[in-house]
Amino acid sequence: MDADYDLVFAFPLPHVTSDGFLPAVGQQAFERQLRRKQTHVADLLGHAFEQALVGDQSEVLRSVLHKFKPLVKNEHDGAHREPVTDEGFLAPLLQGGKDATEKCDPNYSFGRAQECTILLFIAILKTISSFCQEELKKMGDGSDPGMQVTIHDFPGTHGRKLYVCCSLSTPAAELLAEIDEYPVQLSRHGIACLGLEMQDADHSPSYVSYSREHRDYYHKTVLKEDAVLRPIDVIRIFRDKITDLVDLSLLKQHGLLCEDYPLHVHEELLQLQKTFHVGYIILWPSHWNCIGLIRRSFGEEVALYFCFLRELSAALAGLSLFAIFTMIWKSARCDNVPEEGQDCAETTPTCVFAAVLIVWFRIFTLRWYQRESHCSAKWGVSAQSSCRLKQSLNPRIQCRFVPDPVYGTRRIRKAPAWLQALGIACSTVLTIVFLSVLLALVAAEHLGYHLLATRAWENPNVPHYLTMAFGVVTGIQIKVVDGLWNAVSDWITDFEYRWTEQGFLGSKRLKSTIVKFITGVCTMLYLAIVAATVEETSEFQLYAQRLATQLRTLFFTRYIVLGSFNRLAKPYLQLRFKLWWRSDGKRQMTFTEVQELMEEYTEAEHNGDFMDVLVPLSLVLFFGIISPMVVLLMLLLVIVQFRSDIWKLVHTYRRPFPRAVKSNLVFDDFMEFCGISMIFMNLAMISVIARREASWRTETYDARLAAPHFSAAMVGLLLWHFLAWLVPSKTERTQLQEERQLVERHKLDHLRQPVAVPAKLDVAVACPTGCPDFATRLVPKPRSCRRIECKKSFTQVEAVQ
Repeated sequence: MDADYDLVFAFPLPHVTSDGFLPAVGQQAFERQLRRKQTHVADLLGHAFEQALVGDQSEVLRSVLHKFKPLVKNEHDGAHREPVTDEGFLAPLLQGGKDATEKCDPNYSFGRAQECTILLFIAILKTISSFCQEELKKMGDGSDPGMQVTIHDFPGTHGRKLYVCCSLSTPAAELLAEIDEYPVQLSRHGIACLGLEMQDADHSPSYVSYSREHRDYYHKTVLKEDAVLRPIDVIRIFRDKITDLVDLSLLKQHGLLCEDYPLHVHEELLQLQKTFHVGYIILWPSHWNCIGLIRRSFGEEVALYFCFLRELSAALAGLSLFAIFTMIWKSARCDNVPEEGQDCAETTPTCVFAAVLIVWFRIFTLRWYQRESHCSAKWGVSAQSSCRLKQSLNPRIQCRFVPDPVYGTRRIRKAPAWLQALGIACSTVLTIVFLSVLLALVAAEHLGYHLLATRAWENPNVPHYLTMAFGVVTGIQIKVVDGLWNAVSDWITDFEYRWTEQGFLGSKRLKSTIVKFITGVCTMLYLAIVAATVEETSEFQLYAQRLATQLRTLFFTRYIVLGSFNRLAKPYLQLRFKLWWRSDGKRQMTFTEVQELMEEYTEAEHNGDFMDVLVPLSLVLFFGIISPMVVLLMLLLVIVQFRSDIWKLVHTYRRPFPRAVKSNLVFDDFMEFCGISMIFMNLAMISVIARREASWRTETYDARLAAPHFSAAMVGLLLWHFLAWLVPSKTERTQLQEERQLVERHKLDHLRQPVAVPAKLDVAVACPTGCPDFATRLVPKPRSCRRIECKKSFTQVEAVQ
């Protein structure tokens, strides 16, 4: 078993022969970017490694290039050899100037930049190792602690990339954690050492800044004995230190760095695979106590997603009982119909189910907000924002360098405020254009379906078959549109000039939520409201059957069948094919090489997983009253998605970068929007149903329905906001836990900075001749006596003057 590494960086390998550099992919684009920015390779590398270069730039580059010699690809025989390091061949690149690339091979600039980037990056890793080595030597007994950064490189598929793997030792990680004030969790033993007694078994100790002096107070990890930092903590600290010295976003923008991602810990991954096996997807487990294990491996953002699925499944289980009761109620009313062919009186149970659905969703959202705040306090997410870890820069931004407003020692690419405002306006317009074209295509499809469904067919079941086929086509179309939007969303969001990666991903998440919601709901909205208003037929059974068939078909096709295929079968088959294609039968691939073949779990994948739950949930909220059976399908979908998502993360995907988030604001706002919209949508659905039911048809004129509908909408909105005002976003237990954590942090701060003033009064030192009698001073004197004393005091002051 090969060693475990923390991070891996993939660099494009230059193609070098004895005759020099050969043409490489991206050569023309690289030179075009240099000409557009009126710069040369030396300045580019100088910007990328600005924080690491000291003194003369050329001398540093020469020393590094002559010292380290990584492997590069030989085009003729496929072997790897050392690169050319002739000083005369290197001089034009380091000197720069407009004729820097005219004195050598035309393919020289890009290939040499690739080689320089690899060499300088390895030098950066060795510099971090030397720094930690010297600091640990000073703190210890003076003996050499050895290398603190382990480096391993191997060529990728077809030798086109060089993967540089690196890991940080535990002492070096704790040293950098103390420098960055990285938060770690106290242990119960540490709480007792602070002089506090905590008998509550459910209490989560506070997260405090790491200090070597109080190391025994901290919680120890499970994987490594006597280790305070988890693997995800080491990944965050190590990458932050590398970005202090290297501008990774600039290297990615110019094609000098392909990708970087964290690596799985082999022992930890085996434990996850043993827990979340294939049978775990199908079988209902006896408990859901796996969120802590997910958080320890993938970070708080991914753990919060699975926590949401757990809470939603528990809430849907309760709603399913009432959905079954409603179906039985409707069936009983249909059985009591006196004449054959007469419509069933389903409006009353539909109204009751709609009211229960609205109240249920309001209770669920409030419960989820409380769970979010509880997880934030329990996981110490707030402490992450107080440490010195930097925000990742957006590698896609294209603008000039300006001084960093937060860290003045470095330069970042940030556009002016007016350009950002203009870019946001352009991005909004492009998103609207995309949605307009999409809605035009959907309208054309709906028109064609309407013409086919209203034709006079000999077989009366043809409209039913057309509805099922339309549902299948719609489900496939939603998936195709989602893939198309993922392809163009990055380009549209680039116009906004978001300088941080988190800001870029947040803006992209907002637009993706809007687009996926419209694509998922527009078809059902047409069938439920538009088609029902336009069509001449007034048969309730035909309307309900068509809508229920479309809803169930859409659920089954898009979200259960295609969703399971994309989560399980597709990544698994891709990985198995890559393993078969890459394996040569001579040796077994290492664990690190296998991860190189895995798919990357990007932020778009995470947002897609979230929306694959929220969009069908919105369908249940808007149209579930017509077919309560979709509540059971929604429960099945959440259970399957919980198990399939965790299975794909531990078997077929790379480790995502562990991000710490307090809450998913975009998705929380989306649920609030759905909750308010469902009130009006359910009223509209009830109005359509009432017009088609014989018992209500005589009393459902528009003039008579306007006032009741308005009153019902106002009551629903008042109830929605009243429950939000009545139920706090934090439970009393969460508030108590935060207060306890605050006391623990204050106690530890007092230990780090001892109070100069003694806490107790020493009477013998303060009053050596005896304690004075304060009783007479506490007795209030008559007002006349106080006037006499005031006059005496004024007289004494005048005499002194």
